[in-house]
Amino acid sequence: MPWIILLSLLLPALYYDIAERRIPNKLIAIFLIVIPAALWIVQGSSVLPSHLAAAVIVFLLVFVFWLLGWLGAGDVKLLSLVALTVGLSQVPELLLNTALCGLALAVAAIVLKGTFRQTGKRIFAVVRGTPASEMEQEANQAKLPYAVAIAAGAVLTVTGISPLP
Repeated sequence: MPWIILLSLLLPALYYDIAERRIPNKLIAIFLIVIPAALWIVQGSSVLPSHLAAAVIVFLLVFVFWLLGWLGAGDVKLLSLVALTVGLSQVPELLLNTALCGLALAVAAIVLKGTFRQTGKRIFAVVRGTPASEMEQEANQAKLPYAVAIAAGAVLTVTGISPLP
């Protein structure tokens, strides 16, 4: 059951994030209704509190990254929906897998675009505590489609093929 829901959520989210660098609120709203209903039908109402807790915890954790300007609002909502699907017991693994996939995505983008110097400056600014909104914006700076990292992290988590020990 998690596979069908995850794929039906992640595939359109991937498409929109890669093509438009946004995840439509209509897609999020649909799955905000579909996921709890499917969980209730397949696993019963007893699993809903822990799955809802997973979504709330993840939302609050990654909302901080949105406030800092490091993630888009759609990414925050998408990751929360994935947590709603996988449940509380898999949240730590989901977050670690997603972060590792995000790191791989960022490194690939840096290498492919050849933006080593610009990235070094931004990392130094982050270490100093400068919010992303105050950093110098460069014309060739591309936003990463982080739904790719979220989808990869979700698949690694659900399949158990995690790079984590």
